[in-house]
Amino acid sequence: MLVSRQQDADWLLTFLPPERVAWFQRGIDRDRFHPRFRHPRWLREEYHLPEQPIILFVGRVDASKNVLLLARAAQVLASQGKAFHVLIVGEGAQAALVKDLLGDRVTLIGKVPQEKLGAIYASSDLFVFPSESETGPNVVVEARAAGLPVVISGFDAGRKYVQAAGEDGVVVCSRDPQDWAAAISRLLDDTHYRQRMGAQAHQITQATCPTWQAAFEQSILFQWEAVAQAYGWPQKV
Repeated sequence: MLVSRQQDADWLLTFLPPERVAWFQRGIDRDRFHPRFRHPRWLREEYHLPEQPIILFVGRVDASKNVLLLARAAQVLASQGKAFHVLIVGEGAQAALVKDLLGDRVTLIGKVPQEKLGAIYASSDLFVFPSESETGPNVVVEARAAGLPVVISGFDAGRKYVQAAGEDGVVVCSRDPQDWAAAISRLLDDTHYRQRMGAQAHQITQATCPTWQAAFEQSILFQWEAVAQAYGWPQKV
């Protein structure tokens, strides 16, 4: 059985032997998500953004992604006089509320073509994703592959992608907007810190996250060949 969530693995292991349970390894499109696509001027001209650090969010704009926590943290940052602009890629039921909360501090661009997404990641300055409902959030991997420092929830499975909190990413174990604002603030205040963190995140992702082709071969093809061998089926697919 292939699983992508720890709770599924735990449940299956209550009645299956360990050799019957395997993890589905997610992959990354390394040709699309890479720091070489960083063009901040293009991003600002394309979406009419101000000359300020860009905080990026990618995902459904609703309660399942905890997007209002980001909005309220941004309100705290605004009250402190921080220079920033929030860019949100995605659609959802809370889009209007986010706009009401942040006004001209936020730009919501809805869904974008996949061919633009890599450049949007790479051309932003940091990625904030407070969701607690993920099993293996692709957006976190994509942001790290593109060279962005990420600020993510400590209550979500995405925290596994950060190997050393504070070095290759920031993990916030709180639901308080003040704590999220504090975590984001340090990255806004220190350009070298966020660039160093983003570079380290990219290097780790390149070293540890396979391409989708490799993920398929490791997680699915390998399992199929094992079953085929056991039952005497043809092993080539």
